[in-house]
Amino acid sequence: MPRFQLDFISLQSCGLGAQFPQWLQTQKELSFIDISRANISGEVPDWFWNFSAKVYHIDLSQNYFRGEVPEFTERVRLTKLDLSHNNFHGPLPHFSPNMMTLILARNSFNGTIAPVCESLVMNNSLSLLDLSSNSLSGQLLDCWRYGKNLQGLNLAHNDLSGEIPHSIGDLANLFFLQLQNNSFSKNLPSSLENVSGLKILDVSENSLSGKIPIWLGESLSTLEILKLSRNKFDGIIPREICQLKYLYFLDLSSNALSEVIPRCVGNLRTMSGEEEAPSFTYGPYADYRIPGMFVIKGNGYDIFFRWFFIVIDLSDNHLSGDIPEEITSLTALIGLNLSRNHFTGAIPRKVPHENQFETFDNSSYVGNPNLCGAPLSRVCSDNLHDDMIDCSSNNNNQLEVHEQGENNNWLEEFSFYISMGIGFNTGFLLFWVTLMLKTSWRYAYMRCLENMGNKIYVFAAIRLRKIQAAKTVSNCPN
Repeated sequence: MPRFQLDFISLQSCGLGAQFPQWLQTQKELSFIDISRANISGEVPDWFWNFSAKVYHIDLSQNYFRGEVPEFTERVRLTKLDLSHNNFHGPLPHFSPNMMTLILARNSFNGTIAPVCESLVMNNSLSLLDLSSNSLSGQLLDCWRYGKNLQGLNLAHNDLSGEIPHSIGDLANLFFLQLQNNSFSKNLPSSLENVSGLKILDVSENSLSGKIPIWLGESLSTLEILKLSRNKFDGIIPREICQLKYLYFLDLSSNALSEVIPRCVGNLRTMSGEEEAPSFTYGPYADYRIPGMFVIKGNGYDIFFRWFFIVIDLSDNHLSGDIPEEITSLTALIGLNLSRNHFTGAIPRKVPHENQFETFDNSSYVGNPNLCGAPLSRVCSDNLHDDMIDCSSNNNNQLEVHEQGENNNWLEEFSFYISMGIGFNTGFLLFWVTLMLKTSWRYAYMRCLENMGNKIYVFAAIRLRKIQAAKTVSNCPN
């Protein structure tokens, strides 16, 4: 039996093995416990749940624990509990009045969220609640007026149903709201326009219907991610969406939207590279990685390198008319999916295809039989004429250069190379001297290098995913 008494213990990623560390039973003075990612399995022993009244932080995430979880109403010092990525089951536990962070995601909890509502009545501190990827069911109770300090709410990937309650709009401090992959129906509650600081709104993969409300653009000016895909929204894409200058991920796919893409789409300043959205941090919990997925042509990717996945997905709707020329100003776009609509005419020739890590291929536009132009194989007559002129012009230029090259003598060539060498060395020296003397330029250059490295990483990840998908298809039996 150890003779020491610890106050703080962090054994994360230590690979403790299958058995729960029994020596912890001797520690009566602990206030901080972190044994996440330790490869422990089985049930958590009863004696552990009777932990010291001094404990304010418990993290058992990313292990293989199973069994039910007791109530925590009497643990008044406990402010953070993370049991995510395990196999816990049973009803949700009630939590203490001082709980600030409760993360129970990726388990097998079932039943309703009634224990959460009952605990919120007595709790004025909860700021982060993540119950995603469980087996919770029933309606989302209208109790959120008691959670006014909530900054993050994730109930995604459950079986919740009914209407999204009006009291969600009372969460005035909310940064992100994730309700995707449930069975919510009817309209988005108009009270959400009161959550003016919202940065992420994801209600995709539900049965929501009606028009896309104009207040999304008028009132939620800080939105960075807006996902309404795989619902039953109809009508037009409101022009007010163009007011979201920080928006870098817009997914309205798989709905029943009609008419044209608003020409004001060029006003999306982050997508055009004119506006840098503020770095997303979740209050004091900067280490909390917001769980979520986005899709580019059927491939899922974590929201992680957010700056390199600036995306518009309007696929699988009933949109029509020309693709607006204004979309060519969105030079920061990495993913554009307009497939399976009713667009007509030519794809704007200035849509940047070289910057997109091969996400702007034919599949971005397929399913629009009256659309033509690169990268589609269907050639527009005007484009063909322009291409012929360009080809003729290029041939003439090449001939002139060739004739001029034959007339150059060795002295001119020698002078050219000398001048080029002097110019390069001078420019190279001035570049590094400037970086040494100007701090802001030096920081900008380092950020550029970091961004370039991240882009290369993302490109490699996408290519690897395509290769793996191709291998999977080739290995499938006929």
